[in-house]
Amino acid sequence: MSTKQKKIKVGILGYTSELAKELKSFIEEEDIFHDLIFHFYDLNAKDEYSILGDFREESIVVKYPEIEDLQEDNILILASNLPQNDDIVKLYSSGVVIDIANSLKTYSLLYKGEEKDTLISSKIIKLPEPSSFILYKILNPIKKSFGIEWAMANIFFPASSKEGGIDNFVDQILNSLNMQPINKEIFNEQIAFSFAPLDEELEDRIESETRELLGFKNVGVETFFASVFHSFSFFIHFKTLKPIEEDIFKYGFESENLFRFSRKRVTSPLEAAGKTKIELSFLRKIKDIENTYFFNASADNFKVGIILSTVEILKKLTE
Repeated sequence: MSTKQKKIKVGILGYTSELAKELKSFIEEEDIFHDLIFHFYDLNAKDEYSILGDFREESIVVKYPEIEDLQEDNILILASNLPQNDDIVKLYSSGVVIDIANSLKTYSLLYKGEEKDTLISSKIIKLPEPSSFILYKILNPIKKSFGIEWAMANIFFPASSKEGGIDNFVDQILNSLNMQPINKEIFNEQIAFSFAPLDEELEDRIESETRELLGFKNVGVETFFASVFHSFSFFIHFKTLKPIEEDIFKYGFESENLFRFSRKRVTSPLEAAGKTKIELSFLRKIKDIENTYFFNASADNFKVGIILSTVEILKKLTE
């Protein structure tokens, strides 16, 4: 990306998606990227003025993603998981693609915090599944300081982790309270006042990505949908190669400025919602099992899992 350009143009595809709304809101709230020109696209914008939106308190026209328009953008952010994305990316040739919706099977780089030079040389940058990325961020400081023999994580997903999930979750709650049939349109099973499994393909991808990010194979995950609106919850058991010293343990997390330690046994997804920190419970040693520990974490699935990384990539590509 040339730093000599007067105005770098960024296209965001999927204006009506929950993810695009979160990204747009974060940019507005944090008051960042005033030197960039943003264009918004959506496949629902069939006619020229079919979607009128807003950005930074100004009205905007959301366009259908015609390739001629997309080619004017230096960076294209895919904010909606659609089958058409593959064809769009094949035709888009003018800049860097950032897939934040986990929509592409082929990519140049699975992002985990690379330097600017690495990002610039990558044509298609893919963000991991949000839960994979957060689990990597949690386990990597431990792996660096103490080594990990194995780790097992139970991950509870909120309703908001699926497009349209909040509305479906609310419908399930109301129908359940009124003893009406449960609407399983989004989750296929009841999550109101209950748990439901993720599909096996997604769970396998989370496990595979976590292993790739860590460069370490002895990591397993079990995943479920839980009766919460926002934020992942992680329940993590792990065994280290050497005993954990609490001061070193905490320093490894504090150096990244992404974590907040709590004296609670269990962190609250509600308290983590909307925050940019990963909430960590206190560490517990498993009795009578050498170097084996347990702790719990909560993190906002949008902000920590996706938005912060997207903003970080944009800053590195445009600075």
